[in-house]
Amino acid sequence: MTRAMWSPYGTENNHYVDEPIDQFALDRLANLSPREFEVLQYLLDGRNQTAAAEELFVSPHTVRTHVRNILAKMGAHSSLEAVSVAVRAGMRPRSVDGSSNGGELFPFG
Repeated sequence: MTRAMWSPYGTENNHYVDEPIDQFALDRLANLSPREFEVLQYLLDGRNQTAAAEELFVSPHTVRTHVRNILAKMGAHSSLEAVSVAVRAGMRPRSVDGSSNGGELFPFG
């Protein structure tokens, strides 16, 4: 099934993804806060926690706390597992300029 992917960065990045969405993976993202979702997107983009902290204007400790919460809420054992679940749910990395390469998922609303 193809689903619309909603972007937390504005409607200009909404895309349709041709790959099937894993509903179980999608459900595992449902309880993330908007900030946790944003941190997960940085991990998906391949950024480390220090780089994410700099770009989000927070301390690395805050990002580590968000990652710990993401793992707990998703039932994931590692950041790699969380990113894998996010990909199966339809999230895609953003390109270097911040635009989406394939659609970003925003499970709120």
